[in-house]
Amino acid sequence: MSKVAVGILAFVFLLVAAGCGSDSDKQPTSVTSPSTPTIESIDGQEFGVIRGALTVKTGVISGTGALIFREPLTRKDNNFALRFQLPVDGSVLLSPNSEVGLQGKIAISFSRSNKDKLIVTLMDGESTNELQGEMPNPELLSAQGEIFVEVDVHDHGHITLWISGQEESFGFNARGLGKYWGLALNNATVTSAKILPPKDAH
Repeated sequence: MSKVAVGILAFVFLLVAAGCGSDSDKQPTSVTSPSTPTIESIDGQEFGVIRGALTVKTGVISGTGALIFREPLTRKDNNFALRFQLPVDGSVLLSPNSEVGLQGKIAISFSRSNKDKLIVTLMDGESTNELQGEMPNPELLSAQGEIFVEVDVHDHGHITLWISGQEESFGFNARGLGKYWGLALNNATVTSAKILPPKDAH
């Protein structure tokens, strides 16, 4: 990331921080960045909404829009742990190693089909690949209720996915990954979003 891009991002967050409080009992906030930038948080991590309109209440994010977390990644390899709910045709996209604006070379999408099945898609540079069929028991990947997923992303070119008690690894070709991470919601609700050391460290 260029020094100019870093400066722009830092400036945006400074503008936001100057006008924000941290009252956890406040009424739901409807965030329509970037015209009125604001900082919210989930699991103790601050984020800014970069497009769309999201509603935030006591750490629960819902609606349609995209957000980027304020703190840059400090490790090359990370585990991203998400809890979310999807109505039919809803989706959550994890952009694990992005630049400003969630411009990244890889992303993992979780979406719900009209048959209540969970569809998992890896965007790897210019290619797109559905992964759910390669899980050990794809028939168990339900999109109903709260979904908990963990994704290890390793800088040298592979991810490991844990979902519905299943684990599988996949390779990707993209290189030159970014230092930020974020989410894009489409008619979805996210109740938890954490970044941790990789579970499968190597």
